[in-house]
Amino acid sequence: MIAYIWKAPALPEDLPEVQTGVANPFPDLPDPPNLTRIDQLTVSMDGFESRMFLFLPAHARRRLVIFQQGHADDLASTNGDGAVRFFLERRYPVLVVHMPLYGLNTGPFPHGGYHDPMFTLESPTLSPFKYFLEPIVRAVNYVREVLRYRTVHMIGVSGGGWTTTLSAALDPRIRVSFPVAGTLLLYLRRQDVYCSRGDWGDLEQHHQVLYSMVDYLDLYILGSYGYRRGQLQVLNQYDSCCFWGVRFLTYRDIVKDVGAGLRRGRYDVFLDSSHFSHLISQHALDNGILPFLKRRRL
Repeated sequence: MIAYIWKAPALPEDLPEVQTGVANPFPDLPDPPNLTRIDQLTVSMDGFESRMFLFLPAHARRRLVIFQQGHADDLASTNGDGAVRFFLERRYPVLVVHMPLYGLNTGPFPHGGYHDPMFTLESPTLSPFKYFLEPIVRAVNYVREVLRYRTVHMIGVSGGGWTTTLSAALDPRIRVSFPVAGTLLLYLRRQDVYCSRGDWGDLEQHHQVLYSMVDYLDLYILGSYGYRRGQLQVLNQYDSCCFWGVRFLTYRDIVKDVGAGLRRGRYDVFLDSSHFSHLISQHALDNGILPFLKRRRL
C-alpha cells in the first residue's frame, strides 16, 4: 500500500510547516474555556495544500487526538465540534483536519465537490491517495518528533471515517482509532434512494487498483493490530446517509477472531441506535468511544 500510494518504500518523513498562536478558524467551535493556544500545521503537495489546526488545552496530556472531518466545511454538521470539545475537556490536544478541497484546504479542483476528478492525476509516478493521507502522516511525525507526544489516537466521521481507517492501517503509530460512519465492506454496499451515492461515496472509497491489493477486512485488521492498539468502528443503525443497518454482523466476528489469534490489538464495532443522522453522537462518545479508550488503558 505504501509503495503504491507514495511510490516509495516507507512513509514520508517530512514535517509540516508550523505557525503557533493563530486565531480560531472555526466559527462553529468557540474557544473552549481551557484552551491555551491554536497552532496551524500546513502541508503542501503538488498544488494541494492542507491546513490543520492543533488545539492545545491547559495542562494537556501528552496524547494527541486527531479529529478528521468528512465531506463538509463546518464541524457542527457532524457534531465534530462536540467531539473536539469532548476531548479538549479531558485535556487531550486535538488536531482538526479536513479532507482535500474542504475546510481551508485548497487544490487545483473546485472547492467542496466530489473527489473523483482528483484521480485523473493518477500516473505511474503519482497516486492521488497521498493527498488524503500524507497530511496525517506528517502531522504524526511532528507531534512525535517535535512535541514528543507519547501517543496518537484518531477519530473521523463519514469521509473522515474512511481516512481514519486508511491512516490507522498504514501508520501503526496511530494507537487507537475510531472510524465513524465511514466504510463497509464492498460486497455490502448499495445505492440508496436517500443519498445520491449511497454507500459507494467518492472514488477513494472503491478505487479498483487499491482495493484489488487490499480489502476492508485487511484494513480493519491492520488498523487494530499491534501492541496496545485497537480500533472501534462506530456505525449508526439509522444513518440518514450511508452504512446504516446491521450489515457489519457479517464480518465483525471474523475480524475480532483474527485479532484474537494474533494476540495483539483489539477490534470491535459499536452500533449507535440513538439517532437518525449522519454524525458522531454524544451517545457514541460517552458509551462507545470513551469506554474503549479506558479499556485500552490509554
